Order: sequence, then C-alpha cells, then structure tokens
Amino acid sequence: MTSRERIIAVLEHREPDRLPMLEICYWPPTVQRWRTEGLPADVHPEQYFGLGVIPRMRIDCSLQLEVQTLEESDEWVIERDRNGAVHKRWKDHYATCAELDQLVKTRADWERVRERLTPTPERLPANLAAAVGAARGR
Repeated sequence: MTSRERIIAVLEHREPDRLPMLEICYWPPTVQRWRTEGLPADVHPEQYFGLGVIPRMRIDCSLQLEVQTLEESDEWVIERDRNGAVHKRWKDHYATCAELDQLVKTRADWERVRERLTPTPERLPANLAAAVGAARGR
C-alpha cells in the first residue's frame, strides 16, 4: 500500500498493511546522533526508517492571536502563542516546552473566542492548488 492508501484505509475503518506513520519534526541533535550511528548523510530519516512520505500543507487552524513575549531570560522565553496558550521554552535546547496556561478554560472562554476560528481564505496556503496537485502526483 502507498501512504495515501494507508490513510484512506484507516479513515474508512479498514485494516491497512501497516499503520500510517508521520513524524512532523526530527530534533536536530537526534538526527546528528543518528548520523554518527549510521544514518547516511544524504538520506532523510523518513526514507531510512521506511516511513511513508505524507505531504504536509500548512493550514492555519489557530485563533490567530498575536504572539506575545511575556518574559525572557538568557536561557528561556515565556510566550503566549497564536491560540493564547502560554509556554516556557529553552532558547538553546531542543526540548518539549512547558505549558503554563491556556486561554480557553471554561465554556464562557470558548464562546468568547470561537468566532476567531471561522474559515477564511487567509488560513490556506497561497499555493494550495499546486501543492495538492503535486501531492497527488506522488
């Protein structure tokens, strides 16, 4: 099965030959270590590990709030993201950030922000038609 066929099978509640897998991001220090352990320099991890290459198209599903820096030190930064969540992240280390707060905590909070999720053309990439065509060609 192709990656596309696997995804369709899962969405149709059929059993694929194996689970479709997608890694959105590989931490650079991890890839560097893999290279020292035998990952060839000219091979992408998805290819090396036999993962399906699943096209990604960036669609903005956020509340579209402005990112705000709330606090900063030499080592870390605390920011409110485009969904209103507050995260603390290291500046020079790849690690999962600490989630400190969320904008939506109650039904009233949801009612106040839900209209910000209205679909608009700006949420889609400018090259969407070309990207879909290219993905289908693969």
